[in-house]
Amino acid sequence: VIDASIKWKKGTDGRNQKIKISKTRGFYEDNPIPVTDAQVTISSADNSVEFINDEENPGTYVTDAFEPQINQEYQLNIEAEGQNFQASEVLKSVVPIDSITQRDNAGFGGDEIEIKTHYTDPAGVENFYLFNYQVPFVQIPTLEIFDDEFNDGNPIFSTYQEEDLSSGDIVSIQMQGISRQYYNYLFLLLNQIGDSGGPFQTRPATVRGNIINSTNEDNYPFGYFSLSEVDTLNYEVK
Repeated sequence: VIDASIKWKKGTDGRNQKIKISKTRGFYEDNPIPVTDAQVTISSADNSVEFINDEENPGTYVTDAFEPQINQEYQLNIEAEGQNFQASEVLKSVVPIDSITQRDNAGFGGDEIEIKTHYTDPAGVENFYLFNYQVPFVQIPTLEIFDDEFNDGNPIFSTYQEEDLSSGDIVSIQMQGISRQYYNYLFLLLNQIGDSGGPFQTRPATVRGNIINSTNEDNYPFGYFSLSEVDTLNYEVK
């Protein structure tokens, strides 16, 4: 399992990055299985950066020397347990969050709080977005993806609702610019997660990411190599 999501937060130099490498485990197994002996690099036409295993967080590889450039193509290379894993992706930009609005009478019963994240899509440019909403009392964040096919160049918003949301709660909002390929991957993944899973549902298929095993293509990893500029905001519910 390779968690290689490189995020360049607006207002920072983006040099500090991390990649997590682990192995799958049983559903009822609590302890993670980190991979601690890997060699990890991300390269571009300009430079190559090595990620070093963090001894305090085994299986997490870190660097403070990454140099993010918008629209730059990067190559991920991982050597682990006699196998070579590779992927390439382009770092995508994102527009800033314009504003946050709140509606208190949302939901079917009119008793839920709705949060809208407003932004303005750039005209004449194909854009894809990933929104991550997280509150302290929900373990798994809510993910939403959008494209600008029908909203090119227009003001638009992303919507978040949580039935237990109340005044004073803090909603962490993260907005990422992503590639078309990553959008398609997330579209398939989120559709499977949202499936009701009834007795007559089709069994979920494995959603393969963009990381390949060049040593043994049949032994492919789970995960995706992505690079995104990110805008973040913490909103206090009124």
